[in-house]
Amino acid sequence: MLRKRLIESAVTEALSRGASQVVVLGAGFDTLALRLHRSYPSVTFIEIDHPATQRHKCAVVEADRAAGDNLVFQPVDLARQTVEEALLRVPEYRRGANSVFVIEGVLMYLSYRAAAALFRLFGAHGGAGSRVVFTVMEPMASGRIDFHNATPLAKQLLRLWREPFKSGIATAELLTLLHEFGFMLASVANAGNMRARYLAGFAGNPPVTAIGEVIGIADKR
Repeated sequence: MLRKRLIESAVTEALSRGASQVVVLGAGFDTLALRLHRSYPSVTFIEIDHPATQRHKCAVVEADRAAGDNLVFQPVDLARQTVEEALLRVPEYRRGANSVFVIEGVLMYLSYRAAAALFRLFGAHGGAGSRVVFTVMEPMASGRIDFHNATPLAKQLLRLWREPFKSGIATAELLTLLHEFGFMLASVANAGNMRARYLAGFAGNPPVTAIGEVIGIADKR
């Protein structure tokens, strides 16, 4: 919940500064674009996701007539085409526009090379003022990539779901990577930052938050 709140704040801040399109990669069942698109009718919201997942989401959205003309769903099977190819198939997508690219809960499942390729894509396609909002895993001191306070149950579930983390990026490494593709790291938020921001006035014992995944906000230089 804290992560969702921070990401939404980062997106709406970019929209207030003139961003004209929002691209959510690997959107899953997240409702960010669905919730925001009617409040920003002049902004194009594009969701890119695997057809198997997106099919169910589109069925619900269509049944409720919840989508306006500025909300676009584009399926992509990354085994068959690239994210760039998928974007260029969307008539409403404008390369070079002031854009917000959101990639939440995805990069840790990609190799470092594949993650870097996405940032290269954002740098090449995003116009002046563009922003990338993303989450990455911060490697543990041992180099292992995992939630630092993961319980045995959480670890068993990840194994059961066959969702191994493939890459993590330390903050210092992240700065170099972003700079290479024309971005400046505006902020990094971890569990401690988010607890201080959103749970300072929480009555009683604050809930346990996952440690190890960080949210990065980067703006095009």
